[in-house]
Amino acid sequence: MNHLIGRRGFLKLIGTAAALRQAHAAATGRPVEPADMPAWQQQADVKQLPGVGPTDMTPWVHALAGVRYRGYVNPFMHGPPGTEVMVANLATARDYLKACHTRVYGTAKP
Repeated sequence: MNHLIGRRGFLKLIGTAAALRQAHAAATGRPVEPADMPAWQQQADVKQLPGVGPTDMTPWVHALAGVRYRGYVNPFMHGPPGTEVMVANLATARDYLKACHTRVYGTAKP
């Protein structure tokens, strides 16, 4: 997890965001559309991407599952490393996040 927030802080942040979404839905009578959740870690270059850098994001995916998050998870990084490098590392990040999902749910997400 990002060392500025920490795992407990991140889990609290996710829980708070979910509670706010539920309160908004209850107050307005309309469901809130899921938003993108950026998957990022504070590292240099392409190591910002999940599965490329050192952070184990399985607890992060587990926290999202715990609040029944149904939006997209977007592998994210700052700075363009070049097209070929980016394509290869995004594929790694995608596969890694799918593997995290499998560890949490026991089945692969398409």
